[in-house]
Amino acid sequence: MKKVVTFFLTIFLLGLAFFIVVRYYSNTPDSDNWFNNKYRSSFATYPALRSLFNLTWDGDARSDY
Repeated sequence: MKKVVTFFLTIFLLGLAFFIVVRYYSNTPDSDNWFNNKYRSSFATYPALRSLFNLTWDGDARSDY
């Protein structure tokens, strides 16, 4: 039982760390970072991810048109 709880707690903490890192890098004013260069355009295609990670730069909602 302890192993199962430890496993799910580890998965939860890794997911939370991923969310914090992506949210931080998506909202930094420096546009030349790893998230903005590689992943921002693919994350901005989905409205749920746009609102979750607060992607509000110009051009983030271009897939809606």
